[in-house]
Amino acid sequence: MSLKAKLVSSVAAFMLVLALLVVGVLAVPQATVNMGGSITFDATDVVGSVSVATDGAATDLVAGENTVSFDAEDTSIDFSDFESLNLVFVKDQAITLTITVTNAATDRPMYIKFTKLPVAGGTDAAEITISYATYGAESDRVTVGAPIKVAQNSGTVEIKFTISASAEAFNNSIDATWSCAFDLSNTAE
Repeated sequence: MSLKAKLVSSVAAFMLVLALLVVGVLAVPQATVNMGGSITFDATDVVGSVSVATDGAATDLVAGENTVSFDAEDTSIDFSDFESLNLVFVKDQAITLTITVTNAATDRPMYIKFTKLPVAGGTDAAEITISYATYGAESDRVTVGAPIKVAQNSGTVEIKFTISASAEAFNNSIDATWSCAFDLSNTAE
């Protein structure tokens, strides 16, 4: 065999091995990090809305699409949008979740009191980190039972927290959830 033929066959064999290697790497399944979540709240003698949005998820929740409105006379509020707030992580990216509470009353403020701060659960909860929740200035931390005032006349308060998954979570698919709960009322007590 001539030197030229050996060179051509060696280059062709190298390209075939390289193509097989690339196909093999691309065929390795990518782990996904999915997280189910829920927000529950009780609204007593108030009128307004609660909205949820995310930033940083594979598909972000949009505030206008995840809103529950309520008033003192309406006892048939549909909370189903807040019972399955599923998040899909993008590798090496945290998700910021924002809960916006709006007070539609014209005569009195509304108060938010968390009964359960955002917390991770499920079999793989250790792979998830949830930052403390903040409102107003980034240094205002939400604490259980401490009232947060929402001014009347369409006043709003945004409560934000960050959810992140460990690097190990992206090596294996994980099973985790998150949840939080709060009360809305017209008194700070």
